[in-house]
Amino acid sequence: MTAQTAQAATGEPMPGIGDLLRDQERGCDAVVTDFQGGKPLLRHRYGGGEPWAAEPVALRIIARSGEWTQP
Repeated sequence: MTAQTAQAATGEPMPGIGDLLRDQERGCDAVVTDFQGGKPLLRHRYGGGEPWAAEPVALRIIARSGEWTQP
């Protein structure tokens, strides 16, 4: 199953670059910085660190790019 197929099965829209997400597997908020192998590449919202590729079905969109601000 591809990331797009899995995302369609859950009914959630695919995230885009700059979207703020909740990674439910890691229990943290993250920002989409790129895509790798069909999976969003994420960085922690706070503190940076190394990016990771996440399964789209484990993600929940909190806000779209341009709709949220960094405090």
